[in-house]
Amino acid sequence: MRIYFLKRLFSSPEIGKRTNPLHYWVYHGETSYAGWGEDAGGHWPGTRDWLLQGHEPSLDNTARERAHIRRSGQFVPPVFGNFRYDLIVSQEVRNALEPLGVLEFNPVVFETLVEFAMPSLGDFSWLEQDLDDIIREDELNGIAPMSLPHRHLRRCPDVPQYHDNIGLYYSVIGRKWRSDASTEWRTFPPPSDLQFIQADYGSLPRVAESERNVMVSKQTMEQNPILFGNPWVLREDAYAALAPFLDFDYYAVATHDLDPLPRISPITGLPIP
Repeated sequence: MRIYFLKRLFSSPEIGKRTNPLHYWVYHGETSYAGWGEDAGGHWPGTRDWLLQGHEPSLDNTARERAHIRRSGQFVPPVFGNFRYDLIVSQEVRNALEPLGVLEFNPVVFETLVEFAMPSLGDFSWLEQDLDDIIREDELNGIAPMSLPHRHLRRCPDVPQYHDNIGLYYSVIGRKWRSDASTEWRTFPPPSDLQFIQADYGSLPRVAESERNVMVSKQTMEQNPILFGNPWVLREDAYAALAPFLDFDYYAVATHDLDPLPRISPITGLPIP
């Protein structure tokens, strides 16, 4: 069984010198599950803790909070999402994934849609704009410069016309692959063929070791087209359905052939032919 590992790329000039953080934030926007209103760190109160506690909607729990999104309405890709479990898809993508079964689709709420065009790949001209007022405000609030692009987007006004034309989008809800191995989030016994796999993204920069290590099993993948985590793990039919809608300047993919573990004899301790 071939499986696919899929993760968001945090845009950087290191990655082919084609994208930068502004591209990333225009592409993915921002998601809140715990209400709006920023704290001094530029976060939404409660959202980060809520996610870290494993409360995001999942087939492993009963939470079905709707994702509230703030993003560019001028450019909206068919697949996006800025949190590790966010797989936000258009109606067309839902139509492609729904026949696979198991997955749920929760409608999202577009709180704010602003007029902000996606820069061309390799376009770094936004760095030359006069953003000193935002930088000074961020410095006073102790906000890191990396947050500058989405802080800039947040200052743009909502455009009502974009809400009329954007169409339906959904959060895809499935089981977390962490549930296979994590005693904290586990809701069922781990499968007997649980395997530790290291996803190989080649020479791709800025992929942390923790983002390469995955615990998964053939048994679980047979039952789930997509397992959510960082990265997501996709069955071959799920990847075939989703891949036509992905932009690989913003996503990285790795593959692995998942063979079943051999049965071990309780008497000899050796594999059973």
